Amino acid sequence: MNYETIGKFIQEKRKEKNLTQKELAYKLGVTDKAVSKWERGQGCPDVSILEILSKELGVSILEILKGRIIENEIIKVTEANDYIQETIKYTKNNIKETINKIITFLIIAISLILLILNIENIINLNKKYTYDFDTENHQTIKKNVEKIEKNTKIILNNQGIYEKEDYNKICDILNNNLKSIKNEKIINETGTKKYTRNEIYMQDINQVINNIQMIELARIIGKYNNDETYTQSLIDNIYMKMLAGMDSDFNTSYKYKLMNLTLEDYNPLFYNDILYLRTIKIKTSISTYLYLTEQIKKVGEIND
Repeated sequence: MNYETIGKFIQEKRKEKNLTQKELAYKLGVTDKAVSKWERGQGCPDVSILEILSKELGVSILEILKGRIIENEIIKVTEANDYIQETIKYTKNNIKETINKIITFLIIAISLILLILNIENIINLNKKYTYDFDTENHQTIKKNVEKIEKNTKIILNNQGIYEKEDYNKICDILNNNLKSIKNEKIINETGTKKYTRNEIYMQDINQVINNIQMIELARIIGKYNNDETYTQSLIDNIYMKMLAGMDSDFNTSYKYKLMNLTLEDYNPLFYNDILYLRTIKIKTSISTYLYLTEQIKKVGEIND
């Protein structure tokens, strides 16, 4: 199939019909650039528009594909078939090329978006956040840590009514968690300091106080309480406090009630401050853990 011959033929018949490229393109539902491309021999019309093109130019489809008028000429079926097949092949290749261009564009666009997000993330990770570690919230954390340390020492020196196996397990968990809490850098900070986001999250409070171990302690304490609903309510309380500390979309008033905070503690100016949120989460975990140590003493009949 000779695209140049076809193009000249289309151009010739278009002019005979007194049509501009733009007018013919409008009738075919394509752009005038597409018509111009055909006439310059840089491609041929899509199979889907050959029928309407033949009607507009007043010629047969086969005449368009051969690029000349056919008069009193016998065309072999195989020859006609070859023309049609070649046109279909061209159309498929054209579609494939268009799809490849779209896929390439999407890959480049997605890559650019990911690159921008990655750059933004790197900037955020290295951004310095300033926080005053002498605030009332942080002082509360330190006081609660002191109470936990005191409760832990009392429990380690008095088995109370706990059976030996349960008592040993309680002691192991308390010992490990107390060491982790006392080594938590953010808990021990004083004054105004600057941290990057990466430095803040390297200190994961959920690793300092193991949530699974808190549940394990709750189950041990529950064995020694006569109230059947006590264990589940204790575990539910732990879960809800953890949820309140972790979920930024949690209902604000209910969230702060669970975390033993008043709404006065909530300052919109600081709520989006990552260090402020970090401190609140630590405060939640520490207060929950303190509550557990007090329950160990109370249920186990361990006196100061």
